[in-house]
This record gives sequence, structure tokens and C-alpha cells, in this order.
Amino acid sequence: DQIQSAFKKRKFQIEVPESEFPEIIITVPDSWPKILLAPWYDVHRGHSLHADSMFKKHRKWFVDEPYVLGFNGGDFIENAVEGSPGIFSQDEKPDEQFDAATEMLAPLQHKLMFAIPGNHEARTHRVAGFDIARRLADNLRVPYFGDYCFCTIRWRGLKFRICAHHGTG
Repeated sequence: DQIQSAFKKRKFQIEVPESEFPEIIITVPDSWPKILLAPWYDVHRGHSLHADSMFKKHRKWFVDEPYVLGFNGGDFIENAVEGSPGIFSQDEKPDEQFDAATEMLAPLQHKLMFAIPGNHEARTHRVAGFDIARRLADNLRVPYFGDYCFCTIRWRGLKFRICAHHGTG
């Protein structure tokens, strides 16, 4: 299983503390010479204008770069459902987009810190009560936050803070 083998490659520690806020703490080994951050926002897999060759180039860099961390910042898939703007602009059905997204993210799962939804994933939740962004995070075994996330990265005695949010469109 590709995700299970990627999961075992994770080089940092994740802690989700009890908090009144959506919060995660990432501890990176002090031996890392640097930390590069590369979030995945608005990939829109399944839209006719999705830049697949550009995405593959960036994904290869992400996989090959040993000191990069990222997160799914939402709208990884187009996910146009009935009544959505742009429903005729997608070239794959949402379930096909979801399966493709799982496959696309599996090789870099061990470098993902967390996931949040975007407005395109919210479409399915609004129409059917199904949180497709949560399901993708569960498939990839990364912590999921249903709106925004405060992320603290600890490294070499320092603390870097990120507030990740997608917005609504």
C-alpha cells in the first residue's frame, strides 16, 4: 500500500494538542539544514484548465527535496456538483477527481503536515453533508481541520507560526 509505505517515511513529529483552537505542532529534526514550506492550494484537479504538467513538475520537486514540508490548503479537486459554477468546465467526475487526488498525493503524504478544506470541497458538504476534504485527509493519514489551522513548527529551539486558511472564493 503506497500510503502505508509513505507514512513510514515521515521524518517529523506531529502533535495535535487539546485546545480551543484548531492547532497542530510540528517538530522537525534539528539535523535538518533548512526547512522549505510548499503548501498545495487551488490545484483544481479535474478542471479542464488544471495545469497537469506543471503540477507534475512541482510534485517531483516536492518528492525529491528532502527538507520540504507542505499541507493541503484546499481545492485540490474541482468538485463541481449540480448547481456549481463551472460544472461544465470539469473533465472528470468528482469521484474520479477524488481517486486521482489520493494517488497524486500518496507519494508525498509523508511530507504533509495537515489538511484544510477549500470552497470547492465545501460544495459536497453543503449538498450532501459529506466532507470530501476530510475523507482525502483520512485516506492520506494527515490531521484535518475543518476550517483553518494554527500550525507551530519547532526547529532548533525556534518556533515558526502559520495560520492556514482557504477563504471562500
